[in-house]
Amino acid sequence: MCRTALFSADGKQARVLGYNTQWCQSTSEHEFLFSGIYNSGGDLSVKQQKLINRCLAQLTPVFGLTGLNSLDFIQQDDDLFVLEINPRVSASVQLYDERLLLEHLQGRIASSSCYKQSGYSAYQLLYASQDLVIPMSFTWPVACADIPKPGV
Repeated sequence: MCRTALFSADGKQARVLGYNTQWCQSTSEHEFLFSGIYNSGGDLSVKQQKLINRCLAQLTPVFGLTGLNSLDFIQQDDDLFVLEINPRVSASVQLYDERLLLEHLQGRIASSSCYKQSGYSAYQLLYASQDLVIPMSFTWPVACADIPKPGV
């Protein structure tokens, strides 16, 4: 299972703000096509969370990580395997209260997980099975984001 830890850092220390789970779909052209993510903090053991914190404690000062970042890892039963560290705002930030991104843009370091949405939150990417042209007068549902311009 592909997981991610969203964290804030000040160049020396890191604080995990939340854990998320990614899912993929397969197509004839792509075996692992990113399809979505949901917040899933409650299903990592304390031991696993401590391991992630130790990794971040070692990596943050080495790379001088600041602001919002993410650590991608694979969870297989009790084992965790680090895939990559992303020194940038990740797509998972969409699962959190907008104040988190606003504080990041203002140079403040997030100090807790109070930015989590209540309950669960998720988003999913939908891929068209064929090329489409967005009609000039199409009305998108309110919950849609990252909307293409009409005519493309």
